[in-house]
Amino acid sequence: MLRVSFHRQSWDADPLFAQIAGGLTYDAAEGFWIERPWTQSEQCPPDPASNPASATPTPAQPQEATADEPQPQALPTNTVALVQYFSPESPRTLRRGDRPYTFTVKLPADAVATPRTFRIKVSGRIDAFADRQPVHCVVSDAARPPVCGIAVEFGEIVLEDAVTGERLAGWTS
Repeated sequence: MLRVSFHRQSWDADPLFAQIAGGLTYDAAEGFWIERPWTQSEQCPPDPASNPASATPTPAQPQEATADEPQPQALPTNTVALVQYFSPESPRTLRRGDRPYTFTVKLPADAVATPRTFRIKVSGRIDAFADRQPVHCVVSDAARPPVCGIAVEFGEIVLEDAVTGERLAGWTS
């Protein structure tokens, strides 16, 4: 049996998404983070840990950080989100809430369990915030990249096999 399940994230109470909304009145905010939004390839880059030639060499003697030295902060992994804001007047049936997108299929008895990768394709339309702009960004620290939200209206969410491109399941909003 193969079961794939994923959720839209809910940002209703997240102050970041309230700031991104920029005065837009909403009851709910749902969406997806875009991983590696600034790349041109649909494929994931190879894992540097699996390729010893591209791995960063480790120093002969690691340096210990002292309490007085500032510790480097990791860059945020989530910098661009597709977010649908639901107004107080919008039908609640359009919201996904806690309901996951789930796909289940019975595999043949002789099927070998191998790792599989999947891709989620999102279609719909780009919407606008109260100021009629489609993208809002928030800069919380000048040394870190901005976090941006793209206002959207989801139309269809599709689950695909990332290797073959085969459409496994689809959901309309």
